[in-house]
Amino acid sequence: EIGGVPCTGMGVWDDLPVEDPRPHDQYALPAERFLERFPPLDEITDEADFAREVVVGPMIGQGGFAKVFAGTYRGQPVAIKKIPSERVGQSMAEARALARLRHPRIVRIIATHTGPAYGWLIQELSARGSLSALLHDADCEAHPLTYGDILGHAADVACAIAHCHSHQIVHRDLKPANILLFAGCAKVCDFGLAKSELVAEDGTMTRCGGFIGTPAYTAPEVCTGDHTRQDMQAQDAYSFGVTIWECLTRKRPWEGVQWYHLLVKVGQHKLKLPLHSDWPADIKALLTRCFDDSALRPTFKEISPALMDSIRASLAAEGLLEERPPAVEEDRTFMHTWNDLTDRSQEEPDAAAGEPGVPGEGNQHAPTLPTLAEEEPDDALPAE
Repeated sequence: EIGGVPCTGMGVWDDLPVEDPRPHDQYALPAERFLERFPPLDEITDEADFAREVVVGPMIGQGGFAKVFAGTYRGQPVAIKKIPSERVGQSMAEARALARLRHPRIVRIIATHTGPAYGWLIQELSARGSLSALLHDADCEAHPLTYGDILGHAADVACAIAHCHSHQIVHRDLKPANILLFAGCAKVCDFGLAKSELVAEDGTMTRCGGFIGTPAYTAPEVCTGDHTRQDMQAQDAYSFGVTIWECLTRKRPWEGVQWYHLLVKVGQHKLKLPLHSDWPADIKALLTRCFDDSALRPTFKEISPALMDSIRASLAAEGLLEERPPAVEEDRTFMHTWNDLTDRSQEEPDAAAGEPGVPGEGNQHAPTLPTLAEEEPDDALPAE
């Protein structure tokens, strides 16, 4: 329980009991229920209203400048970010800009409040934590990540970023730590909300002069400062490629390399992360393009259908898809899942092993297939 409200662990806005036997993909659309219950962004101006409607619980995380707490807002479980006063103005402006990104694969900012000493951002709560925690926590072996999981999470993220780019918003700090896991899907969070800190000694910073991002996930042109506004969407494509690489290897990119050395190696010498020869050809081709020069990188409008094709190929390889289904239409809802492509996935839980060299055995956890969102073209990025 959080503030006396049961938290089902099914993602926020699920008022169904824990013992409800229905599969996750049969739940009502959480994003729709979310939007019905709350306005696009509720700006709480009165201290008394904030004290009455918000219950701040235990701290569950900490970023570059914000601390994150579990809590409740109007009786619903939420995540609450506590922002120092010097960062409040920028964070609130960014929250208002992000309020128009009403997409089921983007973590929703529900409300804001500016207090005398701190600012507060109230957003969806992920009871399942971040993708980074799943990949690297000490007990990660107890939570295997199959190749199907990776493709499903990647498709969710690509759909979210495509939607952002269509609204001329770039993330600039895309990484597993900024991807939260919900029941049956992954959602992207922290759009531009941590972009003004100096680099920490461990390289987990967000801003240094003209540099924005986390060094290990940052495009070469950003490392050298040789980039333009036209390159910004391509920077997300590079970070997306590094994120997939991390999922496939379950290793942190450039682990052990100091951030200032990394900026030189990636930025000036165009050093690239190695691709394993036994990875599926389609994923290797996608990562090669993501690591390319900025003008040659794929847009997320290209990435989304490529991932759909990879999902179908993975299903076919495991005998779960005998013939190619019709192309996914753009107006299909985001709750169409892996099971839409085959009704045999429930009948064959012990599918054959996944692709060689890719973590996990079979596709034990069917990821949700998102809709193909409209986006603005991306640029590309360097890598060697």
